[in-house]
Amino acid sequence: MVGGTGGSEGGKIQTGRRILCVGAILALIGALAIGILMVSEPERHDPFTEFYLLERAGASGSSPREYVLHEPQELTIGVGNHEFQDERYVLEIFLVEEQFDPETNATRIAAMDLLERYPINLSHDEVREFVYRFGIDSPDYNKIELLLHKDGVPSGNVRTEDRINASYRDLHLWIDVVT
Repeated sequence: MVGGTGGSEGGKIQTGRRILCVGAILALIGALAIGILMVSEPERHDPFTEFYLLERAGASGSSPREYVLHEPQELTIGVGNHEFQDERYVLEIFLVEEQFDPETNATRIAAMDLLERYPINLSHDEVREFVYRFGIDSPDYNKIELLLHKDGVPSGNVRTEDRINASYRDLHLWIDVVT
């Protein structure tokens, strides 16, 4: 009588061991497959776009910078595409007069005038630097704003802060215009 009860429990233990063994083998095969996939698949980082300014000597510098009214000026602008696909960018360059309002303790854009608009087409991992030459015709400007658009340019009705916020990337350079 004792032997009959033990046989049925032994069968349950054997079945449990088989299930654990099959589960362990499946887990091992899954881990091995994931390991092979990770080794064979190249690592893909997050896509991004480089957008930067360089001083005349080719290095980034501190601001504000002095610009002489009505004299030729230049900036070196760099754009690099690391988006894992070809990209069509549009660069807009503005001269801006920004004013501080002490009552609200905030700044506001009084004027934002377009200097240039450039299309830039880049392949993946392509970086382009170019020298932009311009002049400043008013001593009221105190900022150069560079807007990089990736998925089209907003309409002309989108102005000032809204236009800056609609850009894909933006840079600015504080300037002092001297006579």
